[in-house]
This record gives sequence, C-alpha cells and structure tokens, in this order.
Amino acid sequence: MSDPELTTIVWRHPEWIMQQPNGLNSNNVLDYFSESPFWEKHCNNATLKMQTQYNDLKDLMFELKKMRGIEFTVVHERPPFLWIIRKQKRTNEYDATPIATYYVYKAEVYQAPDLYSILANRVMISLRSLHIAFNACHDQIEFHPATGYTWKKAALTESQDSNNKDENSIKIIEQESKEAIDFRESARQSLECANQKILMRQTAAVRALDSMAKQGGHVQLESDDGIGSSRASSSKSRQFI
Repeated sequence: MSDPELTTIVWRHPEWIMQQPNGLNSNNVLDYFSESPFWEKHCNNATLKMQTQYNDLKDLMFELKKMRGIEFTVVHERPPFLWIIRKQKRTNEYDATPIATYYVYKAEVYQAPDLYSILANRVMISLRSLHIAFNACHDQIEFHPATGYTWKKAALTESQDSNNKDENSIKIIEQESKEAIDFRESARQSLECANQKILMRQTAAVRALDSMAKQGGHVQLESDDGIGSSRASSSKSRQFI
C-alpha cells in the first residue's frame, strides 16, 4: 500500500494541548509535532530524546548538530499561533539540506507543498484555461471551400436589450442601403438627362454650321441658358472637329 499524500491532510490533537499546563508553546511544539503522521520515528530528534531521557542536557539543538541524518527543527516562530518546522538532512555540523517544510497554525499541522507541485499546479490551471478558450473559439468558426475559415454570424442573445440593439443595427443598415441605392439611381438619371441635352445641342449646332457654310450667311447659336451667342459669317467652308 502506497503512502498517503501528506500535503492533503490536516492534523490536530486538542486533547494533548489541554493536558499541558502552559498550552502549546515554543518549548513543546516539537513534542506536539512528534505526535503527528509527519514525524519520523527514527529521526535524530527521536534518537536524542531516547538517549537523554534521564540526562540533563541544556541545549538539545547543539547536540543535534553533532549528529548526521534526518532531523526536525523550528526555523521560524510567532507564538502563540504560528511555528514553522523544517525537515532536513544533516551532513555535517554546518550543512543541512532541506527536505520538507511544515507549519503549525493554531494547533493545526500542515505540510507545505514543494515548489514543483506549486508550479505544476499553476501550469495545469493555465493549460486548462487555454484549452477552454481554444474550444470556445473553435465553436465560433466555420469553414467553406470558397471563403476558408470565417467567424460565424453573431447569434441574438437572450437579453431583450441585446435584441433591440441588433434590430436597430439591422434597420440602420437597411436604411443606409436603401438610401445608397436611391442616390445611385438619381445620379444615373441625371447623367442620362444631361447627356441627352448635350447630344441634342451638338446635333443642332452641326446642322446650323452646315447650312451657314452652304448659304454663306450667318447663324445664331443658342447657349445652354438660351441667350444668343456670337454670330459668325464666312464665305468659305470650315471644317469642325
């Protein structure tokens, strides 16, 4: 049977604290911690406690530094609520490698997650969010051989306000399209009318000039506003382009 994941449990023993005259404090917090499943029975602390059970050692931490192996030590404290305990492997008197960190907060003991677990959890959350975002985008696109990938037409939402906004937008687009069509039709009719007037005046001018050339007289050409223009007389025929 595999060992349980200790970072997912919380341990407490209020009866043990009630038996202490001064409650939980910096002098007995390691003893309290030794009752938890986080403790190792064969650590240096347990060995030293068994060896000095009937001895009067004033400084156990000083004696721990002389030993080699796994040990537990309080690295930070803010009594009466918080103590941080580190599990570490001591190789010599001045060097110890951290293995795990625990904290005792209001008589509850937790194991802090390691850096790998924190980063892995953050990466998994980010990847899940990206997966949801990509799926949401994929649901909003469509493919056609002629146009390729395009966004789907926005569907009307359930909100009445959104429906009104969409209807108003459609009406504005239809109105602008109708006005554009009417403008183009009016412009086309005006151009056709002006073109016909120009062709009629050009034909009349050519006929008048031909008649003048044959008779040797003069002719009066009407301008666009109906007022007579300059008169021309010539006994010679003229060529007009």
